[in-house]
Amino acid sequence: MRGSIVAVHRLLATSCVAFGLGLGAVTAGATITAYPDQKSDFVAASGATSIGALPGSGSAHNRVVGTVTFSNGPSGTSVFGSYSNEIGGYDLAMSGVENFNMVIAGGAFAIGFDLHEPSYASSTGCNAPCVNSPFRITLLDGTTPLGSVIYDAPNDAGSAAGGPLGFIGLVSTVRFTRVEVRDTSNNIDNEFFGNFLVGQTAPVPEAPPAVLLLAGLSVVTEVARRTRRH
Repeated sequence: MRGSIVAVHRLLATSCVAFGLGLGAVTAGATITAYPDQKSDFVAASGATSIGALPGSGSAHNRVVGTVTFSNGPSGTSVFGSYSNEIGGYDLAMSGVENFNMVIAGGAFAIGFDLHEPSYASSTGCNAPCVNSPFRITLLDGTTPLGSVIYDAPNDAGSAAGGPLGFIGLVSTVRFTRVEVRDTSNNIDNEFFGNFLVGQTAPVPEAPPAVLLLAGLSVVTEVARRTRRH
């Protein structure tokens, strides 16, 4: 069951995430946890840090930023610049369908980024008929898919700055080396990406409920002993 998508949905504000095999599901030995529009929770769980500022201009194909090498996906030509009025600093945009890839030197256990989906017509907005565009983000170890998530960012209806900005973060229990981002609508209207975060330290597994319960019983037992002594 590698790379499959099951219709498991969670609504969070105006965003929707469909988890590949479900939240916390296992595929190819990996457990993938998604953090839709929860950047602070994602950073706390993964320890992910910025890859650095994106370049201010030029092709993004085979461009290296920090530990990440960006490249074009099918039917898309990626460029760096200042296109989004919601993403601070420079961002990644596409001419064509918003498909791109990332290869991470040394591998990673976490990846996250901002996603701006305008739903207004202008040269800095859709720049084409606006279409809602859920994105599939797939984590791979080499050519082996570990799991996928479909994320639908909130739509920014106004051209003034301060509209909603989406974020998606993924944490894997298995190291991945490649990330594929695909526009499932296969449409050419604009979306923008920025503020990429990568975590290269394996997440600390949470103690299972039974262990936590035993720990709680130990505390209660010790308190009872002290009470009897007094």
